[in-house]
Amino acid sequence: MTIVKIPFQSDMKLEMLNGTKTATSRPSKMGEIGDYFVVGGAGFQLTNVSKKPLGEICLNHYKEEGCKSSQHFIDVWSRIHYNKGFIPTWVVFFHEFRRVG
Repeated sequence: MTIVKIPFQSDMKLEMLNGTKTATSRPSKMGEIGDYFVVGGAGFQLTNVSKKPLGEICLNHYKEEGCKSSQHFIDVWSRIHYNKGFIPTWVVFFHEFRRVG
């Protein structure tokens, strides 16, 4: 197990601490299965890391991302990745995690 740093927006930190957000999508791989990170004083462990197109995440995993709808996921992604925006075919790393502390 390695301790990794994964940055999160404030609103997404709250969703994680509430147990609503259990995954994060990133253009690059942020860790391996079993790696550990801390958000808001709580520990989280990566349980799965896979590659998925943004369109699939938007349609099938927006709730795990802490979003209320597919459109909410698109809005959040576009806000964070404003240079490239939301491209449904863009294959990114989908990191699933669970709270452990």
